[in-house]
Amino acid sequence: MKLAVLDTSVLLLIARGSINLDSLREALAGYRLCVTKPVVEELGKLSRGSDERSRLAAWLRENVVGKLIDVINEDCEGREFDERIVCSAKKLDAVLITADREMSKRARSVGVRVAMIRWSKRGIEEFFSIL
Repeated sequence: MKLAVLDTSVLLLIARGSINLDSLREALAGYRLCVTKPVVEELGKLSRGSDERSRLAAWLRENVVGKLIDVINEDCEGREFDERIVCSAKKLDAVLITADREMSKRARSVGVRVAMIRWSKRGIEEFFSIL
């Protein structure tokens, strides 16, 4: 089965209820949804605060990551989180699922396939566009 690596931006949209996990699975039929070690670490770092984003990150670690979405122990250590996620997706020959335009550009520039979720104040404008 092909892999779809979700980044932190997508997980936070799931936690906020902006994206339904079942709908995401349906849209990515044939792909195994997963996160990599850097995403788990980034959620850990984010969960240490006391704002809404921190609470959402903690909720994701406790209820979603490793339970509803698989964790792949792939990493490209020694880089910043975004670079590690892109590098891991490339190593896994996975599609990167993101709502972050900069990460999308970075991933495409090194040959990683990207499914971009476009978000606006009105909600999700375009669900997926695998390029």
